[in-house]
Amino acid sequence: MSLNIEVESLKLAVADPDMQSLINNFGLPMQRQRQPGFAALINILISQQISLQAADAIWQKLNTMGAISPENIICLGHQGLRDVGLSRSKSNWSIQLSEKFLNEEFIPTLLDEMDDEAASRYIMQLNGFGEWSSAIYLMFCLERTNIWPAGDIALQEAVRHLKKLSIRPNTKEMQEIGILWTPHKSTAAHLLWHYYAKAIRVQKSPINIGFQ
Repeated sequence: MSLNIEVESLKLAVADPDMQSLINNFGLPMQRQRQPGFAALINILISQQISLQAADAIWQKLNTMGAISPENIICLGHQGLRDVGLSRSKSNWSIQLSEKFLNEEFIPTLLDEMDDEAASRYIMQLNGFGEWSSAIYLMFCLERTNIWPAGDIALQEAVRHLKKLSIRPNTKEMQEIGILWTPHKSTAAHLLWHYYAKAIRVQKSPINIGFQ
């Protein structure tokens, strides 16, 4: 079953009055789906632990170099990737990812036959891809419905405000909170990112939200 934010938001509103209030006050986010595959994985690598503005600038520069393909990434090499703004680690991981694609050591279409846990493990075998990165790919590229990036800072901050917590919940606490929104955690995440962008980010330094 593919993600349907409009339908699943109705179910979340019934399950949680706070979600009902959030939807009433801020509406629904636009559903964003990205083409799965190599370019999406490179975009996720770029987006890790930097602001939306910085990630977008790097992505735009990289696109001016030609199609985002394993061949072109290898052709650019370490220095070419550093020149467009990638860190040394991200440059290394991008080239390693390219090699895995070319050698057919990572085949993204295999994810279609895996459950969420197996798919996450398969993605996390890639250097540079942890729980956040695998969750973002599963949510935005494969439209899995019950994915919860518990370590996402913007998501944590949105939950803190929604649930009126005194401090930002950590990853373990986020996992526990997310149980309330099962089996619609992906939609809950989209709603909370939307809430963060509309009500919280304007008061704080921008944090990258999900997968741009």
